[in-house]
Amino acid sequence: MRSVLHLAIAATVIAAVPAAAAHSAPSPPIPQKPVFSYRAWISDSAGSTVVWWSGPDRIATRGTRGQVFGARTVVSGATERSIFAAGEPGALTRRRFVASPDGFSLIDPLGAGVASLWARHRAGRKVFARARIGRQQTLRARVRVAANQCAGLRAGVRIFDLHRRTLLPLRIITQLRGEPRRIIRHRYSRINARQPRGAFAPPRVGRGAFRRDDRFRRAAPRETVSHLGYLPSLPRDLPAGFRLKVTGWAPRGALLGAEGSIPPRPKMFGAPYTRGVERVDLTIRRAAPGDWPGPPLGRECRPLSTAATTVSGVPATFGISPEIPPHLYWRDGRLLYTLSGPFAKQTLRRIAESMKPVSGPAG
Repeated sequence: MRSVLHLAIAATVIAAVPAAAAHSAPSPPIPQKPVFSYRAWISDSAGSTVVWWSGPDRIATRGTRGQVFGARTVVSGATERSIFAAGEPGALTRRRFVASPDGFSLIDPLGAGVASLWARHRAGRKVFARARIGRQQTLRARVRVAANQCAGLRAGVRIFDLHRRTLLPLRIITQLRGEPRRIIRHRYSRINARQPRGAFAPPRVGRGAFRRDDRFRRAAPRETVSHLGYLPSLPRDLPAGFRLKVTGWAPRGALLGAEGSIPPRPKMFGAPYTRGVERVDLTIRRAAPGDWPGPPLGRECRPLSTAATTVSGVPATFGISPEIPPHLYWRDGRLLYTLSGPFAKQTLRRIAESMKPVSGPAG
């Protein structure tokens, strides 16, 4: 369920190719119409699902056709419940991690592929051109898909069509050599409207459900200090419109990196910022011998381009990939940091360099 939904809003893009169109790429650096809630139908030839989204803490999915999107999942605050077949045990996650890369977003409205394209656009590259799907005006990006021997994928082309005002994906066409063309469509309603209460009714997962506790305690930044043993920092300079969604801490972070190659680090602090469907995620944790043995946001069989940079004079690494959001990671003293979001390296650096320690419990 999770991997299929991510496929519906992500891509294995290696490099953007300017789409052939008579109109130049759009200039607005942010969505003209921020989206805070919606209902969507995501479908392809194999199946479809309906999604209710009211932010990363309030999500519901329900399959409507076929087996591909068959799960019923509800995310409500710190709890996620899923059932996969009637009469069978489901899954229950409590005290979920809230920030990437530890936190897993069931539905990322922009998707890593869209976020990476928009970051390149914001860096000044010609990525989008104006286009249409019928009468619907879109922003179109035509991109090459490189062959991936690890994942067994052939080379080809993928075309993204995004809504011009909201940046939400409308259609993603994938054509790999020697394989049938795949079209994933997104249809929206109830944008920025109150979603039906019944859509978020928690499903019964059953006594034999798989259960997990991420142990992430939601708390104000100053209340985390006594648990973490250090002062977490928060950015002062974010793009206009971003607001702090939630903060908290966990005794240990999650397994990170490709194939979980980076073991959990202790005393993790997490804080996502949101502007409609856009997210900027910050995590901090204690350093340990070996630090990051690999990119903490890296994933198996997914290419990742990295570049050396600095954050306030400290060595850092910028990473970007079609299936991994643009991000920075670095060590400063005894702490390890990650910062991710749909922005170019320069913007993420500016956010990172604006970080200041929060006040302690007595501050």
